[in-house]
Amino acid sequence: MTDPIRILHVLGRTDIGGAESLVMSIYRNIDREKIQFDFAIHTDDRCDFDDEIESLGGRIYHLPRYKVYNHLRYINAWKNLFKNNNFHAVHGHMNSTASIYLNIAKKRGISTISHIHNVNGEDGLKSLIKNISKRNISKVADYKFACSQEAGRRMYGSNSNDFKIINNGVEVDKFLFNKYVRNEKRIELGIKNNEILIGHVGNYRPVKNHRFLVEIFNNIFNEDENYKLALVGSGVEEKVRDYIDDKAKNNVLFLGSRSDVNELLQAFDIFILPSNYEGLGLVLIEAQAAGLQCYVSNKVPQDAKITNNIKYIPIDSKNSVKIWSEEILNNSIIKRNNMINEIKTSGYDIACVAKKLERFYLNVG
Repeated sequence: MTDPIRILHVLGRTDIGGAESLVMSIYRNIDREKIQFDFAIHTDDRCDFDDEIESLGGRIYHLPRYKVYNHLRYINAWKNLFKNNNFHAVHGHMNSTASIYLNIAKKRGISTISHIHNVNGEDGLKSLIKNISKRNISKVADYKFACSQEAGRRMYGSNSNDFKIINNGVEVDKFLFNKYVRNEKRIELGIKNNEILIGHVGNYRPVKNHRFLVEIFNNIFNEDENYKLALVGSGVEEKVRDYIDDKAKNNVLFLGSRSDVNELLQAFDIFILPSNYEGLGLVLIEAQAAGLQCYVSNKVPQDAKITNNIKYIPIDSKNSVKIWSEEILNNSIIKRNNMINEIKTSGYDIACVAKKLERFYLNVG
């Protein structure tokens, strides 16, 4: 039997997150006798998925974080990595330095893939630098992937049509609504039968709009004290805590980074995603698969609406907080439907996504 081809995935870290979770789901479902994944990450830390990666046969390579002043060191680290290893293709999910590492790989005859998972909503100097980088990525990437049409156009150009959409697939059977799991998880979280649990999954970064989210909850709690809010994600919690009204503090659960998001979604009654921007939002696909009613910002791509469980609400009007809180309060009848067929029909079943990428990898180069 011939050895499997090796695909190098480039990420910042291999912790639980949108792009990282997607890559790992693909890795679990791909034919590893034909294709193996390796990972180049920009940290020396031990990360959430490292044990699983190694158990599946993957290798992890540690690169220095790019800080401009270490430009030559960064380039040399990549040159040494490619010199001492044989990769069939480099699949870049970290776009900030993709124009550097994809260019080095391309010069060594390795197939290069750029993959955009989010939409850049930054302004000013950061936006200018990223726009310059984007132009270079288009030159050095043999293949261009995006999670949505909007994300692809933002990255590769408004008139670009030479990129492929790779759906943010989920392991749908893990998210099928289960009353037993729901009851067990709500007991674990201390949620009573008469309480309505609003859930959010996302690390504490400005793009996730936590302050706005908490202001919505404050309004809701002032009207009905049976509501609780669960926040799942990592980062600095203190600033978010400061936004919570004193009388509502005991009704907000900070759950940290979790590996049981599929079970937590069962415990939620409502899912909320008021992001300033999203490429698509993997967790939004998961929330729909779990049959949750989802309230999302008008900055989330329409591509994410694959069931009728999504309600888009603006975040940029003067009365946005009031509009969000009233919408949720007026539609709090909780009904969970089985959405698995809709998820599969829409092409978001991870088994189908993995098979599509498997065929692609085997035909590259």
